[in-house]
Amino acid sequence: MADPAQFFVRKMTKHLGIFRLVWYNYICSANRIIMKEVTMKKRFMGKWFSFALVLAMLISLMGNSGAQAAKAPKISKKSVTVTAGKSATVTIKNKPSGAKITWKTKNAKIATVKNGKIKGVKAGKTTVTARVVYKKGKKKITKNFQVKVTVKAAKNAATQVPATQAPATQAPAASAPAPAAPTVAPSASTAPVVTPVPTKAPLQSRTPGPSYGVNESNLTDEHTSANGITTKDNGLMRRNLTAQDITPVMGLGWNVGNSLEQTLAKSCTALSAEEQAKLTDEQWVTGYETNADNVVSTQKLFDGLKTYGINTVRIPIAWTNMMQVVKQPDGSNYYKINDAYFNRVEEVMNYCLNNEMYVIINIHWDNGWWGMFGDKDPAVRAEAWKKYEDMWTQIANRYQEYSDHVIFEGGNEELGERLNDDWTGGSKQTGTLTLEETYEVANKINQTFVNIIRECGINMDGTTNNNYDRFLLIPGYDTNLHQTCGDKYSDKVKKNNDKLTFTMPEDVSDNGISKLFVSIHYYDPLGWGIAKSSSSSYETPKGTSNFKDTWGSEEDYAAMQEDFDAVNTAFTEKGYGVIFGEFGVVSVNKDGIADYFRQFFKSCRQYGMVPVMWDEGTYVDRSGTGNKKKAYFVYDDIGQVFAEITGSTPSISADALKLTTHTGIPENPVSANQDPLVVATWDGDFMRNTTTSASVDLNEIRGVFGEQFIGQYNGQEVGGYWNAGTTTINDKFEGLTLETSCSKEWWHAHYQLSDWSKIEKPCVRITMHNDDISQSADLQLVYTDPSIIVNENGAAWRYEKDFAQVIYETDENGKVKTDDKERAIVKRDADGNMVLADTAWIGKVLNLDKNALEAYPVLLLTTNNYLGVDFVKVEICDAAYNADGTPFTEEADN
Repeated sequence: MADPAQFFVRKMTKHLGIFRLVWYNYICSANRIIMKEVTMKKRFMGKWFSFALVLAMLISLMGNSGAQAAKAPKISKKSVTVTAGKSATVTIKNKPSGAKITWKTKNAKIATVKNGKIKGVKAGKTTVTARVVYKKGKKKITKNFQVKVTVKAAKNAATQVPATQAPATQAPAASAPAPAAPTVAPSASTAPVVTPVPTKAPLQSRTPGPSYGVNESNLTDEHTSANGITTKDNGLMRRNLTAQDITPVMGLGWNVGNSLEQTLAKSCTALSAEEQAKLTDEQWVTGYETNADNVVSTQKLFDGLKTYGINTVRIPIAWTNMMQVVKQPDGSNYYKINDAYFNRVEEVMNYCLNNEMYVIINIHWDNGWWGMFGDKDPAVRAEAWKKYEDMWTQIANRYQEYSDHVIFEGGNEELGERLNDDWTGGSKQTGTLTLEETYEVANKINQTFVNIIRECGINMDGTTNNNYDRFLLIPGYDTNLHQTCGDKYSDKVKKNNDKLTFTMPEDVSDNGISKLFVSIHYYDPLGWGIAKSSSSSYETPKGTSNFKDTWGSEEDYAAMQEDFDAVNTAFTEKGYGVIFGEFGVVSVNKDGIADYFRQFFKSCRQYGMVPVMWDEGTYVDRSGTGNKKKAYFVYDDIGQVFAEITGSTPSISADALKLTTHTGIPENPVSANQDPLVVATWDGDFMRNTTTSASVDLNEIRGVFGEQFIGQYNGQEVGGYWNAGTTTINDKFEGLTLETSCSKEWWHAHYQLSDWSKIEKPCVRITMHNDDISQSADLQLVYTDPSIIVNENGAAWRYEKDFAQVIYETDENGKVKTDDKERAIVKRDADGNMVLADTAWIGKVLNLDKNALEAYPVLLLTTNNYLGVDFVKVEICDAAYNADGTPFTEEADN
């Protein structure tokens, strides 16, 4: 028989594990020492004595090891199934002393969790995570346990309409039709949703919160938001700060224009019905985000902007995309925002928040449903209020946890005369609100907005959350400076009518003023900031604003100064914050843009206001071409103004710098060689989308071009056509090809030569159809990349050049005259011929930028004229040679 001490320990170590083996050796050594010290006479008794000693030591060891190595914590259940409205409890077993447990749900719309109690909300699946943090000795241990949650629909209870994946059949409204274009609902079900209205406890009295500085960070460790989105935002709401306090740190801003506010998803709608049915909600969201050919926003977009000192980003949003109109038991409609859209907006928000930027989110035009407020039918107006309230209640609750770096803006430019827009899709106003009533309703909408957000800021127990103190941006009347300020140029003063007054809403937060900003848009004068061609004139509070391509005179500076004085008097001096939610110059082909930006920024800093530049995708390369995907200003003169004002150093590589350019009136593109060697020719038809403007005569288009030139756009008839026609290559350029295409909705045509390096001096000659509209059209010439031919999404729009063809008739005030269809009237000479502009381009040979073609080898052609313009021939030429192939020299030509 073996030594009983060794036998016992071996048996025990089999169960106690490797750690016990160390102690086995120790015990055996002790036993050997003991055995040597006893006499042979007492050997047998000694063995049993040593066994007893070892047993006592082992028992002591087991007790000590239990104290030092307690059982590890674990989750009681790894999956649970509950019925909507019911709960199940999950616990942490073997909870270490002093451990902190945090419970979170990935999707609070499916199930909520509090202290391990999981409550089903609606049918679906989600995950609940328990984070356990405890100390083991001096070491901090963190363990995450996940519970898979399945929520089943309650029997005999109302069920929610499933998420919409594609625009489908519209759900009927209770007493009035819901907006046709933007509001979509699934055709499979119209089951009602029961929306309980619990009673809140009275608002509890609040003690003053901590005092924070303006530079206090909004960042903490990366974690998951209540909605399942990765975030670093710490949720800090600095109650002691005012709108004017944070204005200096908000600094200069930028709009993610033509992105999440797009109301079409052409990459999705171009697919067959069968293909569309397979798309996920997330793919539809991407379709909307990239509809205007901009790339999806990424972290590197905002990382790049940050290097220019930009610290505020405005995200325009069309929330009715994929929205569900869900019937309630009482017959009313509930306007439910799509979860995938909510999630994508939150992702983009966090890209900005990760850089400690401020983020503004709004409801942005949204396919014009705002016209419901002015509809002649009271039931439609009532539906507008219901929709607005549903939307902002959802938005506020969804993003409640976020810090004061997230600012809500009640609307865009719709709160004013546009409340009378035809919300069913027509271009003419059909609403019946009087001018006085548009002010009244705009003011009421803003008050409702504030009330909703503050009400969402009160919890069920009467305590408050972040929404009670969140900074809010209030849209001005039409966001027009003069009508919003009520200055001497406003209707209020001109018509001596106090009912034409914009008023800021009352606010329960703080002193009723200090948490509010007013939003004003500034493209003034409009002939400068908005107009892209000489055919445009605008009626403004200051009078007619005609096309203007140069800024920088003493009068220009004085006019801007006068505008800032008006805003300062109306709002800043009263304690409100001021954000120019949009400002800028739409066309890059004007002189003085950098000076305009510089002066505007300086004035904002002087008066304590926040400027947020509008960019549709022209000024900034959002994909960061040649810059490791980090965004930068393609128009470097504007980027340098940002850097100058903020004292920043932009992060831009040498390769990317080569792709930058400057704003300004383009040089005359007409080539000295007007009879060059033709390399490739396209013969076909491209009619740019006419839109649904009232100035468009579809019957005229049918008569001139034929029925095939009429197409469908957004559910309505428009002029628009692409005929690929034929391409011909000069025999001298064997192997060269010309690829042509058109955007899915006839916005622009594309021409890509397989190898531009074969042409020494590239140029183009464009022939238009022989009708007055086509022969008077302006030209937009742009350089882009091959992705525009493949799928249009994310293609660059670079180095745009605009060229006018004709001069228009004007009145004594310089305003462009129009005919009975509101079309600009072309000026003609005594013989009836159109008077051509200095930049006339039709039929002329125009020089192309060879360096631009190396980076962006696709030539994009279109026009700003939407009345029915048809391109019929495009010739790619080489101005280094004459038509017969002989070298061209200007001396010889002269």
